[in-house]
Amino acid sequence: METQQTTNTQPVPPVEPVVSETSKQNNMLVVILSVLLLITLSTTAYFAYQTQSLVKELQGVRKEEEIATKTLESESISPVYTEPNQSPDPTANWKTYTNTQYGFSFKYPTDLGFLYDQLSGGNLLLQNFNGTAPRKELDSDFQFALFVTKYDGTPLFKFSEQWEKELKTGKPIIVEIANKQAVRGFSGQKYNPVPTIWFTDKNNLYTIQLSNPESTNKDWFDQILSTFKFTN
Repeated sequence: METQQTTNTQPVPPVEPVVSETSKQNNMLVVILSVLLLITLSTTAYFAYQTQSLVKELQGVRKEEEIATKTLESESISPVYTEPNQSPDPTANWKTYTNTQYGFSFKYPTDLGFLYDQLSGGNLLLQNFNGTAPRKELDSDFQFALFVTKYDGTPLFKFSEQWEKELKTGKPIIVEIANKQAVRGFSGQKYNPVPTIWFTDKNNLYTIQLSNPESTNKDWFDQILSTFKFTN
């Protein structure tokens, strides 16, 4: 009788595929490259969009400039001329004094209503107060004194220099009166320094004083001198 051998058959487990380390690295590299490519494409698209927007904006600005230029060229623009501001002449409506004996004239304010003309004797006073009546002096008092004497040839600076030490005044300066060289300095009047002008004409010496240098109307002095002229 044959003996039967019994074979114990056990199930064989499935064999898992073996993935090598090199394959894993290649997969990771593909993923990284894919991500970088995506980033590059996105960045390129963004900059392309920004560039296109900038080009359109520049084109719009150029069109506006062209329109503005054409508008300016088509319009007739006339230059605007503005008269320079000119101060009114304060002497425009003043009175005029004329002396035929020495041949000169000057203008003076209408407020100077007291004129004592004694030039036949060598002097003239022009003032805005009555000097023949007792009164209290005012800050507005103004007196223009003019003297004419024979000129002896003394240098004009000497007339001012004689008062410099005594009255402690500044150095005289050269000015121009009626197109003639004159000296402006100080002389004494009642022991007070007063602005004085000296100049000559035809062997005559002209001495003009501002008797009230602190007067609120002291500007009249230079304004009167600016109108002084010789008529012959």
